[in-house]
Amino acid sequence: MERALQESEEAEWRRTNPEARARAEGLTGQLQAAVDKLQGQIETARAAGNNAKADKLQKELDGRQALLDQALKGLQEFGG
Repeated sequence: MERALQESEEAEWRRTNPEARARAEGLTGQLQAAVDKLQGQIETARAAGNNAKADKLQKELDGRQALLDQALKGLQEFGG
């Protein structure tokens, strides 16, 4: 019984830990900024007719977007 209570308290602390939440918010902010920047670079490359560069940037964007999606899921664990 006591162990279950302790595990419950530890789980609640992990969920509400302000330091971990701040790190998660910082990470999502950085990833969102990177995604936004890449989207702009892709638009610029396509407007200049540089489709090869745009395609390369799109692959990078896809990876960053996947990381951002995971970071946002993690942030939701903190109620954010």
